[in-house]
Amino acid sequence: MNINKIISRIQTALLAKGRKIRIDRMQYYSEKTERMASIYKVRESVYNEEEGKNVTIEHCSSPKQIDVLQTLLTLYKGGE
Repeated sequence: MNINKIISRIQTALLAKGRKIRIDRMQYYSEKTERMASIYKVRESVYNEEEGKNVTIEHCSSPKQIDVLQTLLTLYKGGE
């Protein structure tokens, strides 16, 4: 099964649990490899009652999708 499909399913399961997780993909130029590279960030929107607005928590920032998958699985199992 495609890793993107697995990530999407876990993200949907987390949404069913009430956790609003988003996965951002950004590109940047890598001087080391002299080409464009991608980085994935796992972020969650949480309502902060003190400030009265949503704040964003970043759980993971990695160039590997497998790290994103492992972070989502940890969040799904109840980890922080």
